[in-house]
Amino acid sequence: MRTRFPLLAALATLAAAPALAQQPEPVPRPILEQLVPIADEENTPNAVALARFVELTRHDLNGDGNAEYFVRGTGPFCGASGNCREWVFTWEGNGGYRLLLDAGGKGVTPQVVSTNGWLTLWDDAHMSAYETHRDVYLYDGERYVATAGALMEHTDSGTHMLYRLDMPLGTPRRVYLGMNDGRPGVRLEGEYTACAAPTAGRLCGTPRLEMLGLPASVTSRTECLTVEMEAGDGAVRRVPVRCSGGKGSLTLSEADWKEVLQFPEIRLRGAGYDERLPSAARSGVVSFAVKVLEMNGIDPYPDEEM
Repeated sequence: MRTRFPLLAALATLAAAPALAQQPEPVPRPILEQLVPIADEENTPNAVALARFVELTRHDLNGDGNAEYFVRGTGPFCGASGNCREWVFTWEGNGGYRLLLDAGGKGVTPQVVSTNGWLTLWDDAHMSAYETHRDVYLYDGERYVATAGALMEHTDSGTHMLYRLDMPLGTPRRVYLGMNDGRPGVRLEGEYTACAAPTAGRLCGTPRLEMLGLPASVTSRTECLTVEMEAGDGAVRRVPVRCSGGKGSLTLSEADWKEVLQFPEIRLRGAGYDERLPSAARSGVVSFAVKVLEMNGIDPYPDEEM
């Protein structure tokens, strides 16, 4: 039987045919070879093995018409929360690719603002079912560096910032910690300025950590509180807090800052005062400590495998 509408029949046949899947662009072999030692993953000992666990997207970050290479790990490069290792490369000609960023999260995303001619990058990471952490990266002339970070809490009433770290570009490097003023209980503020020419591997300068929101009955005494860092095995490290001007000041040594990273709980004790820092406040202190150590070339977690 001849159809009265041969053109419509032909179009219907084409519409019913499955579309050809577009093949993703492969990660260039020189990038894979660079990533093998950087990724340091036992399942990817060479470029061929690594190619099975990476995905590529392209974004032009500096407006030169040559899109940069956004490489995201899959499989062994991802955690249970969905955060994955991520790298950004740029093409330098003559077969060369330069690593601009080594990060990890839900996905590095370019923003509309730029610094030194390169777009700002954001990377969000899941911290829990209701918390995410956002890192902000700016181009310093050679690579992307973290210049801000914030822990966000997501509830039925909206999204709230719990703490923020700021690390502006420039020399010497600085880091500032601020807690959300709307948070009940003690609030923390921190500030650290690295030496212009720090000695790699040694803490240079004194990080400042202050406690606001303490009751007057506590801050009226000079030796007002003791910070207790409590480990899971029952070990406790105690550091005195001095109060002046209605706030408490804490001075920690290099060993103390390293210890902060190992203790899951931080508690403030004094005459008639006992408060355990909420997890967000402890996370802020830990993030601050990590930046202080990294600015001095000190590995915050030397015993952990990458």
